[in-house]
Formats: sequence, structure tokens, C-alpha cells
Amino acid sequence: MSGSDADLLETAAIVHGAGYAPDLAHSGFHLTQTLQRVKGELQFVPTKTGTSECTVPLPGICVRALVTHLAQQQREQAEAAAWMESGLVFTSTIGTPIEPDNLRRSWYALRKAIGHQETRFHDLRRSCVSMLLDIGASPHIVTRIIGHSDTRVTMASTRMPRWRNNGKPSTS
Repeated sequence: MSGSDADLLETAAIVHGAGYAPDLAHSGFHLTQTLQRVKGELQFVPTKTGTSECTVPLPGICVRALVTHLAQQQREQAEAAAWMESGLVFTSTIGTPIEPDNLRRSWYALRKAIGHQETRFHDLRRSCVSMLLDIGASPHIVTRIIGHSDTRVTMASTRMPRWRNNGKPSTS
């Protein structure tokens, strides 16, 4: 995912059936489209560029988190009075796409609750880069996950100074 904070919020509902093909056995997913607001309505649209349509590798920790999330989602689906199957991995409580304004409001409440009101939603991308590098993910894989075109851009966005040495861990 790449783009502005609004793009990230609108892309937060990655598609399972139409556009998101999980391949957890191979630790990744194939991204073919995004969810965006078009003429006031949330719609699935093609990715911004041809290179945006890609297979994104996922470290084991992410695969395990997705498997856990999907199991929880199946339980919620079974318990829901009305579930609208959308094929999405991240949904509202009834299975529909997450409304970006609702996600934004939830983010504001969460950051206030933890005392980090200055943290922007987009800052999560930088944290993701840092955490992936910290668990040993290769910089070129992190670049693919985050959707940058160049590893140097990814390395410049990390919050971990020890990784700023041409994508290699510092020895200090």
C-alpha cells in the first residue's frame, strides 16, 4: 500500500475474494485492486499502477496474525445476526467494507487512549518498516511489502537508525 493517509484508510480493507488472493501456504497475498471512494461511494478499483498489482510477501508473524484474525472473523460471522459476505479480510461488524471515516474515528480514540495523540495513521507504515527489519526481514522484501519502488526510500523511512547504513544493520 502506498499513498496519502486517506489512501491508506481506504485501502485498509484489502479484498479476499475480489482482489486479495491469500496464499498463506506461501506466506503472501496477491493484490489486484483497492477500495476507494468514487463519486461518494466506496468501490473496488484497479491499483494505481501496473506495478501496484503484485504478490506481496509476508513474514511468518504476519501470516500467523492473519490466520488468527480469519479464525476470529469466522466466529464473528457465525454469531452475527446479519452478515454480508464481502470476501474482505478486514470488515465492519457485519462483514461490509470499513467506512474510512469510522476507521479514522477509531484511530483517533485509540491514540487518545494510549496517550499518543500526535501519532498519525500514516505513521504506522514507518513503524511497520522498523518492526519488519527488527524481526530480520530482508530490506528488499520490506520494500515489496510496503510498496516502495526503491529500497533506499524504505530504508530512509525506518525509525531505526541502525538500519540506515545502505540497508544493512549497523555493527555499533
